[in-house]
Amino acid sequence: MRSKGDACDNSRATVIFFSIALAVFTSMDRSVLSLTRGRIAADLQLSDVRMGLVFGAFTVAYALCEIPSGFLGDRTGPQGVMTRIALWWVAFMAATGAVIGFASLYLTQFLFGAGASGCYPSIARAFANFLSPRERARAQGMIWLGARWGGASTPIIVAFLFRFMGWRSAFLALSLIGLTWVIAFRR
Repeated sequence: MRSKGDACDNSRATVIFFSIALAVFTSMDRSVLSLTRGRIAADLQLSDVRMGLVFGAFTVAYALCEIPSGFLGDRTGPQGVMTRIALWWVAFMAATGAVIGFASLYLTQFLFGAGASGCYPSIARAFANFLSPRERARAQGMIWLGARWGGASTPIIVAFLFRFMGWRSAFLALSLIGLTWVIAFRR
């Protein structure tokens, strides 16, 4: 029979695991766009200036929405906001593969940035809710390590995907990572 302490340890480990996984896959989007930049620009006939605007769209929207999204996580609880972020990530990772030109790519990346915002404040709230103050620093360190690992592993994943599919299909395939996370997290 498990003790109450074991259940608490499992809850804390689950929060840390899902938070790290969220940090890993949400950090992939910028790397994927960078790695596919040449293929996207050639396919959609976009100049370097237009591609620069596309990259900026995500960043501007993320910056504008980070505080309101973090506030929402504080106000309503991190679980719902983290789920929303992951679902938004899934939708806009897939939508990136369906763009037809500059305007749709720009809008997709802007909305992608808006939806991805609030990830780290919501993770911090989850840690505040489930972890002792002593455990939070190590867990935060693991989050930042996971995010960097996500960015570092993305070139390998994208290179593998490009052996079997084009850039559009690669974005769709990568969206399945987030969908898997949402299903497991909600259970």
